[in-house]
Parts: sequence; structure tokens; C-alpha cells
Amino acid sequence: MVVVGITDRLQELLPQLETTKPDVLVLEWEQSLQLTTNLLTEINNFRHSPKVVFLSKDPQDEEAVLAAGADHYICENAPPDSLLPILRNYESSFADMYVQNAENNENSSL
Repeated sequence: MVVVGITDRLQELLPQLETTKPDVLVLEWEQSLQLTTNLLTEINNFRHSPKVVFLSKDPQDEEAVLAAGADHYICENAPPDSLLPILRNYESSFADMYVQNAENNENSSL
């Protein structure tokens, strides 16, 4: 897995997503619920929509984060290795998807 970009400004995020097309996006939940919901709607409208993992300091944010459309939630107070299984699961599912797409493209050219 490769980090393709980092930003602390929301207005820089969408253009970065368009150019880098990441498989997974890790964000920190510190905005308003409406701002986050709007952001997730924009992300989901992308042709290549990444999985979204939100981090938050407050475990009570989990319900709102998932309801807003995030794929996963992790409390920042959780052990650091809590994120790794999630990323590895995404990595293996993306690898399977890429293999399947390559096989479909190969079969359609026959």
C-alpha cells in the first residue's frame, strides 16, 4: 500500500482524489456532520470511489460517521494496530477485484 497524498485542507482533497485515484481514503472526523456528509457524497460521485475510513477521538462519533456514509470507523484511542487489519482487508479485496477485471478484459478480447 502506498500513500499518494496528504492534505489538511478540505478544498485540496477532491482535486487530489481525482488525480491520484486512491483505493482507500483515511480522514479525521473533526468537521460538522453536514460538511462530512457533503464530502462523502462528492467522493461517492467519483468514477473511482475510494473506501473511506474515518478516525475520531470520540467513540460516540461512530454512529454518525457510519450513517454519513463512511465505510469504516476507528477511534483514535484504539491501539495503533487497529487500522492495519482494515487496510489489509481492503488491499486483498482490491487485489481480487483487479485480477477479476483483468480476467474479464482478457476473456472479452478473445
